Amino acid sequence: METALVLDERGFTPVIFEEQSQLGGALLIAERGQHKQRIGAYVRYLRRRIEDAGITVHLNTAPQIADIEALAPCGVFVACGAAPYRPPVPGIAGPQVYTAEDVLLERAHPHGKVAIIGTGMTGLEAAEMLIGHGCRLTLVEMLTRVGPGMLPMVVDDIMGRVSAGEPRVLTGHRLDEIRADSVRLTRLADDTAETIPTDCVVLAAGVRPRSEVTDRFASALPHVYVIGDAAHGGRILDATQDAYGKASVFDGDGP
Repeated sequence: METALVLDERGFTPVIFEEQSQLGGALLIAERGQHKQRIGAYVRYLRRRIEDAGITVHLNTAPQIADIEALAPCGVFVACGAAPYRPPVPGIAGPQVYTAEDVLLERAHPHGKVAIIGTGMTGLEAAEMLIGHGCRLTLVEMLTRVGPGMLPMVVDDIMGRVSAGEPRVLTGHRLDEIRADSVRLTRLADDTAETIPTDCVVLAAGVRPRSEVTDRFASALPHVYVIGDAAHGGRILDATQDAYGKASVFDGDGP
């Protein structure tokens, strides 16, 4: 949305294709956490600006190469975001395995004993939601502390609420296998195995750019620019600055 707004202000005619039913991308997930009302307000603000500018938006549309070629564009900005990472372990495709994204968007409803793999912001926000639903949690983190990459004060704030559900916290543990009724972990400090009983597993092991999408466009179309999480994962500010910067210097003549 930021790219389209900047391009519109600079005299170009942007057209947005969005495969979901509403604009917002990863912000729709971020706003689901507790005390994230300002993110929701920011999304609504951007949508209003898009509407007020009269920018054409195609919702529920994942464009094909032919759709883009039909527009004869002078540039293509790919902002398809990133997808949740699924560790390549046995059992990862099991029916009881969900992503934290699915939990926060209420597309999945884990129950009973739940292992959450990863304790970044998305994992902790999913943990907070599931505790509110009465789940009994085990938080599994490969690094040595909860909330890697997060500000300590933010970790303390959200863990203060998550701790009310008395989760078991296992730092320095790697996921090795998902079974129908348990997960098998390795404690990295001494390479010992541990099995944790589970009813469901929630993956919160970060995201990876959707390179299969960006590569498809980049190989078939000229003047392709990859922006935001589609280029590299980051915070809202990082993605916004990336979008603004690339749109600000775009001249319609290619990279």
